[in-house]
Amino acid sequence: AAAEAAAVAAAAAAEAAAATQPSGHVHRLGANPDVLKNIKLIRADIFQKLRSPLPRSQDLPSKAFGIPRAQDLVVSVSHGWRNQTHPDPNGTKLSEICFFVDRLQRKFLDRTIFIFFDFLSIPQRPFKVSQEQRTAEETERFLAALRHMHNMYFLADYIIHLGFESEGESIQGEGDQYIVQASALRNVAVSQVGDW
Repeated sequence: AAAEAAAVAAAAAAEAAAATQPSGHVHRLGANPDVLKNIKLIRADIFQKLRSPLPRSQDLPSKAFGIPRAQDLVVSVSHGWRNQTHPDPNGTKLSEICFFVDRLQRKFLDRTIFIFFDFLSIPQRPFKVSQEQRTAEETERFLAALRHMHNMYFLADYIIHLGFESEGESIQGEGDQYIVQASALRNVAVSQVGDW
């Protein structure tokens, strides 16, 4: 309970400090330079123009990302991945996030909004046959980002938590039952998961 109270007090102090900073200073997420060095925040105006399936972080142009200032808003998205290669193949999460961000933009007309969405914010593995694997540098950034991921939720201005998509929207083969003896898999190697 004491640790929880201390965490709440620290978050309140950080928010109060951020609110009093001059407009040119970096958002509280920038207090640790390694956070925004390894985790990219996508501008909401760019996010809202993306189509499904979303591209990987490393496939977006650098102008899609930015460093938030103290007065800007950071929205972090918490969500589960229904499959291993892409978190939102049907665009359901994209629609939900755009709906929420649109409401924020209308409420905070004078503030720029940045979004943390892991698939767009840190380098990812390929989800299409034609995509390259992560480079050594991208893998290093990915691992560094994992060490700083908690900051994206503790220091964000808003957090969106998305559950799994509705049961009516399934992915081909999802939910199929496969029963195979483990010994039959001894010499199996999976080279590609997903075909979109």
